[in-house]
Amino acid sequence: GQSGFPLVRVERSGRSVKLSQRRFYSEPGARGDETWPVPIVLRFREPSGVREHRLVLSSRSEVVELPGSGEVAWVCGNSGNTGFYRVAYDDAGLRALASDLGALEAAERISVLADLWALVRSGEAEIAAFLDLASRYGGEEDYAVLDELVGRLGIIEYRLVLDPELDRFRALVRDLLQPQLDRLGWEAGPDEKGGERLRRAALVRAVAVIGRGAEAARALQPRLERVLDGDKTAIEPNLHEAAVMVCARAGDARFFERVLEVYRKEKDPAYKRRYLQA
Repeated sequence: GQSGFPLVRVERSGRSVKLSQRRFYSEPGARGDETWPVPIVLRFREPSGVREHRLVLSSRSEVVELPGSGEVAWVCGNSGNTGFYRVAYDDAGLRALASDLGALEAAERISVLADLWALVRSGEAEIAAFLDLASRYGGEEDYAVLDELVGRLGIIEYRLVLDPELDRFRALVRDLLQPQLDRLGWEAGPDEKGGERLRRAALVRAVAVIGRGAEAARALQPRLERVLDGDKTAIEPNLHEAAVMVCARAGDARFFERVLEVYRKEKDPAYKRRYLQA
C-alpha cells in the first residue's frame, strides 16, 4: 500500500474529459511521481438529466468520452464525494459547477469547497478563486456545507487578510449570509429541527463573529445579558459561543466582572470554557 493520495485534475472539452493524476501534497512545492489505480465516479449534467460514469484511472493521464449525447453543462469529478482523492478543476469547469450548485449533493458542494481550499493552502490556487467560489454559496441551507464554508471564511479572516482589506472582507461575509439569517430569524420555532438550529449557529458565527455585523451584535447582547442574569433559556444554546465572543470584544470592565462572577459559578464545562476565553 502506498502512502498519500492523489490529486485528480479534470478538464472538459465538449464530451471529452481529460483526467490526470499526481500525488497531492499539502505543503507548497513538494513533488512526487507516484500514480495510483484511482476508481473515479464522474457525475455530469446533460439535457436528459444528471448521469454518472464510472472508470478506473490507472495511468498518469487519459481522455474519457462521456456516454450519451447533447451538451454537457458541468462535470463533478468525485460523485457523492465518495472517492479518496482530491479534485482540481480548470477555471471553466469550476465556474460551471458554481453556477449550478443546487444540482449537486451536499457532500459534493462540500468537496468542491474543501478541494479548492486544499489547493489554496498548498499554493496551487489563488485565495481570490476560493472567494469567488464561496460567494456562490449565499443560498446554501445545508448546515454541514455552511459549517465547511464558515470555517474556511473564519481562517481567512483570522490569518490571511491584511488590515486594510479586513473591513471589505467582513462586509463580503455579511452581504453573503446576512439575508439568510434575516429569513431564518433569531428564535427557534417550536417545531424547528436540529439542522435548522445548526444552520442558524453557522450563520450567526459568519455574520456576528467573522463579519462583525453591528445588527447581529445588538441582537446577541441583551440575550447574553439575560443568560448572565441566570436565565439560560434566553439564548439558543448553539448561539452561546458566538454571543460570548461578540460581547467580549465590545465588553467593558463591568462586563468583565460579570463574566468572571458567572464563570466561577458555572457548572457546564462548555459554558465555563467560553467565559474563561472571554
